[in-house]
Amino acid sequence: MEECEFMVIPLLETKCSTGQRVMEAAMSCERAVIITNTAGTEDYMINGETGVTVEPGDVQVLRNAIDLLWRDKQLRERLARQGREHALKHFSNETYAKAFLVHLKRVLNSKKA
Repeated sequence: MEECEFMVIPLLETKCSTGQRVMEAAMSCERAVIITNTAGTEDYMINGETGVTVEPGDVQVLRNAIDLLWRDKQLRERLARQGREHALKHFSNETYAKAFLVHLKRVLNSKKA
C-alpha cells in the first residue's frame, strides 16, 4: 500500500458493509482512495473531500475516476492528505477507545440513577 499512487477498491453491492477497513488503512497511509459507494461507504468517505466514490457497476465512471487521479497529482495529494487527517481523527484506535469510554461511563451512570 505504501508504494502505490492511490487505491482503487471496487466493491459489489451487498446488504452488509464491506471494504471499510481496507479504505481506512489506505487513508491512514495517506493514499487517495477510489471506492464503490455501497452499504456503509458513506459513513467513512466524503466524496470529493477525503476520496472518490463511484456507483456500483458503472465501469465508465470508475475508469474516469482512475484516469482523473492518475493524471492530477495535486488532486491525488489533496485527497490523500485530507483522507489521512479524516482517518486519524475518526478511525484511530485512540478515537474508538475514547468513544467507547464515553459510552461506558454513560451506561454506568445510568445504572446508578
